[in-house]
Amino acid sequence: MNRVEVVVVIAIVALLGFAIYSEVSLHNYAAEHHCKKTGDTREQTTIQYTYDDKGNIAGSYPVFTTEYLYACDDGTRHWH
Repeated sequence: MNRVEVVVVIAIVALLGFAIYSEVSLHNYAAEHHCKKTGDTREQTTIQYTYDDKGNIAGSYPVFTTEYLYACDDGTRHWH
């Protein structure tokens, strides 16, 4: 592997580690504060761009996400 490939692999591993930590942390918080999913949702649409080999925008496509509202015993409400 060359240096760029090693850096990319390290970055991917770091991002996966952060994602796992984030999910575990959220789960622990929700359990400690007895958070429950409410019926409220919100939709978000963002545009993801694709690039050609020269770095120019070659196209785009929408990415749809749904967040859910959680209500906790301590009175806080969180979107996840």
